[in-house]
Amino acid sequence: MSKEKILKMYENPLNDIWDNKSITYDTNLYNWYDRFLSVAQELKPDITDLQKIHEHFQLEELIGLRLHFEKYTRGEEFSSLIDQWVEEYVSDKIEEDDYFIQQTAGVRVVIPNQGKLGRLLPFHSGFWTGYDNHTHTCWFPLTKAWDSNTMQVMSWENSIDIVKTIYDNQLSYEEMERLCCENSWPVNLDYGQVWLFNQGHLHGNINNETGVSRVSFDIRVISTKSEFEFRKPGSYYRLPGDSSEKAFQKLDTTGKWLIFTDPCSNFTYPTPHYMVREFMFQYANRIGIKPTDWTNEYYMIDWFPTFKYRLTQDYSGIMLPSIFSLNSTIEESIEMIQLGLDQGIQLLFCDENIVVTDEQDLYKVERLLRLKEKQ
Repeated sequence: MSKEKILKMYENPLNDIWDNKSITYDTNLYNWYDRFLSVAQELKPDITDLQKIHEHFQLEELIGLRLHFEKYTRGEEFSSLIDQWVEEYVSDKIEEDDYFIQQTAGVRVVIPNQGKLGRLLPFHSGFWTGYDNHTHTCWFPLTKAWDSNTMQVMSWENSIDIVKTIYDNQLSYEEMERLCCENSWPVNLDYGQVWLFNQGHLHGNINNETGVSRVSFDIRVISTKSEFEFRKPGSYYRLPGDSSEKAFQKLDTTGKWLIFTDPCSNFTYPTPHYMVREFMFQYANRIGIKPTDWTNEYYMIDWFPTFKYRLTQDYSGIMLPSIFSLNSTIEESIEMIQLGLDQGIQLLFCDENIVVTDEQDLYKVERLLRLKEKQ
């Protein structure tokens, strides 16, 4: 995203509800604390307080803990509850009726003195990380958040002024952090409160000197007005009602599986081919598929003779990197997927965790392709 485009986004009117506002929700119905504590206990059974998480996990174990938390957030239980929460509390605050929800919640574990341990989240604008004005963040602290252990935020007006100063003066990292620290303030919340803000608000962390850990998660909801940038619908974002766990319930990993790529698609090119191959094989290994072959479409041949031939063969399933990884029109993509369905072949699109086994799955893929086409 260019500097000019980012500065232009700051000119768009801001919906007041997303301008650093807190709302309160029912913790009996949405008991996130107990659920996340239970997930942590799968790794460390003796932990009883998330604020003391640093007493149970070593520094080098924290990334593994975060990945374990985030795996839970991709599951059907968490996804269903988040869908329900979004519908109840913020669906009427999104620009259009159709919206997407972040596929994997961002889980943050801020331990005491994390700044001196190399774990400090720097100040940033969501515009700098690929989001736009039609993307909104809901930030859920699972423990009391205050003073130096909580997120530090900035007003919309100050965010605009400081972003312009950063660009005009090409500030260094240290200068950016100093300026943001001087103009930000802590989001003081109790468990059961959520902070709503826009991607353009500058925010970040300072060194946690409270002596206790802060655990939180955040999800983004995005209007179909969004340009999505490199965070694609169906991949980074999911439709309400979807979860990868639910999709995989009908996946048959046995039989003869093929890994297939189109080297000329915008999704795949210009990524080095071995990197795509390694991603696909690691993905297959993780979910229990043992591919019997790997092949590509012929380079610079755009009528897909190889893929169409493979779709008529006796495969249990074919894995592709993404629903966007075919260099074809939407109509051609749907026609080829239909050919596989008619043959009884499962089509697994890895980036989106979508398994196509019937017409309903095919309809979802077409809907996602057409939503992206509008951008």
